[in-house]
Amino acid sequence: MLKICGMKFPENIREIEQVRPDWMGFIFYPRSPRFIADLSPLDMPESVNTVGVFVNESIAFVREKVQQYNLSAVQLHGHESPEYCADLSGLDIPVWKAFGVDDEFDFQVCLAYSPYCKYFLFDTKSQQFGGSGKVFSWEKLSDYHGDTPFFLSGGISPANMSFLPSFSHPRFAGIDVNSGFEDYPGFKNFSKLNLLKSELFS
Repeated sequence: MLKICGMKFPENIREIEQVRPDWMGFIFYPRSPRFIADLSPLDMPESVNTVGVFVNESIAFVREKVQQYNLSAVQLHGHESPEYCADLSGLDIPVWKAFGVDDEFDFQVCLAYSPYCKYFLFDTKSQQFGGSGKVFSWEKLSDYHGDTPFFLSGGISPANMSFLPSFSHPRFAGIDVNSGFEDYPGFKNFSKLNLLKSELFS
């Protein structure tokens, strides 16, 4: 599956919708340059599943945005606990939990989240919340033996996408791309994404 995250501009959303990704991500974190503060619910894609990305927000705020934008899933990119994920199960939509991975990451921490999460997202660990635009060592994922499928994220770009066909893991569900395929924050490059889709998902 292909998830394109950090969508922001209505015309670009319509354009990238033609690439036919499986998911589009919309960031509800005010400190992100891809924060969708001014996006109308009417600007959301019509034929693509939508993921709302949140960082340490209240359950009430997440519920409000799910209803306002008719989100298909919720992705948590902060310090949210397994109990928090359990509380979100009442939304009746999938919950995704992102983890920052480095050489010292212990995948055992994921186990407590498994009962409440449809997918995990393994991203490059960074000091700030959200993506870093950098790639972590994918070999580290050989240490992950959980049952929850995951999306691979972190610095995927045209420069390294040729390595993706050789990546293999029994729980690998898809990739999450963002800054590596955009012209400026929030504005995705149609040609680059269309090439990605045709080469890896056709």
